[in-house]
Amino acid sequence: MTTLVWDMVDVLSSIFHFEGEIVVTWEEAEPTDLPGNYGYGYDHNYCLVFRNAN
Repeated sequence: MTTLVWDMVDVLSSIFHFEGEIVVTWEEAEPTDLPGNYGYGYDHNYCLVFRNAN
């Protein structure tokens, strides 16, 4: 497990106000596909939400 997403929040928070996160989960396209068939071991992505601090 990586904390890259939270390292990015730490860096970007010095410029922007961090509002929160949206986690996008991926479902199989076909019933025979493995769950989260977005790539090996990936079943979700993060969408980080920031707003301009000014």
